[in-house]
Amino acid sequence: MTAQSYLARLQSDGIHLGVKELLQYRQFANLLDLTPRRTPQARLAGSYLTKHKGRGMEFDEARHYQPGDDIRAIDWRVTARTGKTH
Repeated sequence: MTAQSYLARLQSDGIHLGVKELLQYRQFANLLDLTPRRTPQARLAGSYLTKHKGRGMEFDEARHYQPGDDIRAIDWRVTARTGKTH
């Protein structure tokens, strides 16, 4: 049974659910496999290995705003964190 065929059996307007429908959704949720496909190297979040290199957590790549730079390119989060326009 596919998820679409299972959910198609539910008679709902999408807003109001009856007890019967809620129980069916709970039963359907129990059938889902929500375990991660890869196991983390450590218990910390974000410690999955990947083939792609990310940008990391360091702010070395952010440079200060200079007159003439496009104002839309300002990194407002780094600016708020450091107190200097980046």
